[in-house]
Formats: sequence, C-alpha cells, structure tokens
Amino acid sequence: GIQEIRAMIRDMPRQMGVTVFLSSHLLSEVELMATHVGIIQHGSLLYQGRLAELKQRWGSVLRVVVDRPQEAAGLLSGLGWQVHYNGQGLEVAGATEDAGSQINQALQQAGFLVRQFYLHQPGLEEMFLEMTGQEGCK
Repeated sequence: GIQEIRAMIRDMPRQMGVTVFLSSHLLSEVELMATHVGIIQHGSLLYQGRLAELKQRWGSVLRVVVDRPQEAAGLLSGLGWQVHYNGQGLEVAGATEDAGSQINQALQQAGFLVRQFYLHQPGLEEMFLEMTGQEGCK
C-alpha cells in the first residue's frame, strides 16, 4: 500500500496538473517522493529548491577506515585533501570516485591497511540534521 501511495503522490502533479504539498518528519519518505523541498527551523526557511540541487550542492564524502587513522589523515592533508577524523574513520570532503583511486593508492603505498573505502552521499535526513545543528541517532 505504501508504494502505491508514493507513486500516486509522485504522479499527481504530472497527471492532474497540481502541486502536492507534503509536510512530514519522515524525511526518508519525503526523499522518495519529493522533487522540491523546503527546510524550516524555528520559522526560518533554511533551504528551498530542488532536492537534486541540494544533494549536488551538499556533495559526497569519501569515507575511509584505515589503521592509524590520525597518521593517514596527516598524509592526506599533506597531499591537499580536506580530511576529518570522526572517531571511527576518515572523511575526505570533495573526493570523487576517480580521486578515491588516487587516495587509496597513496594510502597503500605509504603502508596503511585500508579496511573500508566508500563514497557516501548523505540523505535528506542527514542533511537536515546537519543544517539545523541537531544530533541524529548514531
């Protein structure tokens, strides 16, 4: 039933020439249906626009779990990357898949053991929490 409702909400603008306004705290559901979003905090509009543009503007983060993470962060910073250690692994801002290959190679050549390596695109909920300065469940 929920998939049918999602499809109906997504298709109504095209089929009926209407705008569907959906207000929800279930951001994972909103992300499945909306083309445009507005993020409001305490009555202030923080973002209004296409969801795809918000995701593109937000960008992706390369997440790397490696032995000796603080040393690895130093190496990558020295190579010009913006690196943050989040207590579990490294986050490299602005890295693309192609750059990821270079980063992985540099880490391995320097003798680091790379345990996990993936490109992370935050979802609407994660972006909302960061934009509003709220903490999510970890």
